Amino acid sequence: MKLSERFIGKGQWTLFFLVSFFVSMILMSVFLLVIGINFFVALLLGFLVFLGISIYALVKAYMFFYNAYPDCKDMERRRFFSVPEKHAALVEINGVYPEKPLHAGWYLVFPFFKFVTFSQVIFLGDFNGIIFDGSPENKVDFKNGISTPVEAMYVAHLYSGPELGTDLRAGDSDTEDIVSILASMLDKKKTEIRSLGLVTRELKSLILDNSIKRYAKEENADSNIREMLMSLLRLTLGSMDSDTARGDKIDLAKLKKEDICVFNSIIKHYGVDICSVNILDIVLSDEEIEINRTEYKSKMDIKVAENKKEVAIIEAKAQSESLEITSEALRIQVEKLVSTKASPKEVLEYLMKMEQWKALKATDKSIIVENGGSLAGILAAIKSVNP
Repeated sequence: MKLSERFIGKGQWTLFFLVSFFVSMILMSVFLLVIGINFFVALLLGFLVFLGISIYALVKAYMFFYNAYPDCKDMERRRFFSVPEKHAALVEINGVYPEKPLHAGWYLVFPFFKFVTFSQVIFLGDFNGIIFDGSPENKVDFKNGISTPVEAMYVAHLYSGPELGTDLRAGDSDTEDIVSILASMLDKKKTEIRSLGLVTRELKSLILDNSIKRYAKEENADSNIREMLMSLLRLTLGSMDSDTARGDKIDLAKLKKEDICVFNSIIKHYGVDICSVNILDIVLSDEEIEINRTEYKSKMDIKVAENKKEVAIIEAKAQSESLEITSEALRIQVEKLVSTKASPKEVLEYLMKMEQWKALKATDKSIIVENGGSLAGILAAIKSVNP
């Protein structure tokens, strides 16, 4: 950057130095000569006065941002004397913005009479914005009749145009959108934009400068951008069930597919390119909480009932199996055999083939066998066992 480009308000600076030189070197020297001071001494004093005024003006000019923008501070809360890295400054010269914003570096802004006044310093990196803050005032009405607060945000930066080397003469729809945006931002016809051919660094720099000026001139840019995104997101979510909205990925690509014109309008009017849209939370409404609580209770009741049923079946089966191996069951079987006039040996052979017999303890089996000489002995032995 040339030294002359560091002086903001060149016309005022030129006039200031000319007037200061005239007053200090000519009028003051003439006055000193009139009162009898040596010519060379008068000339030297006039030059020193001119030098002092100039130094004072330059110091004030260098401190312009420090005095004019007290909120522009780094992480250590230090204020800047110049435009910080990744920032751009806008000043007004006689009520008009200069051709280009002031990018990172030092400048000498004309400090007197407020011919040059400060506008603002704009951050050139990614910045966040709130769409829905999750408060009850920002509810979304879903298709299934649920109305609940939503928390969502966006990430954006100032638009600097398409990638380097992009051919503006291509006839596809994406290129046409870019041409339309650039024509609006640069106040040119579409044919003029296409004639530029490939995107160069100079063109990207020009686009960024225009984005900075558009964003700075619109005092309510952030608020308007939020309203546009809020409206689009409200319509998109409103066409879905609340559960579906929680499960589906609603991101920038989906919203652009819904209405690309919203994002193109934000670039055209405010010089801001939306990088991403993120839904952080869709709060459960009171109705949904009650529905979920009821469903959960029903599931738990069913599970408890099923568990009780399984326990009852197990107990019944256990009781049934227990009855099968009791001495009473064996006694009944023996009595039935006795009624058929079976012999003690046949009774024992029959018992040994039954499942009940296998379930008895070895000691019980031996007692029954030892008393197997008679039917009465078998029955008496069965009554004495404890399965």
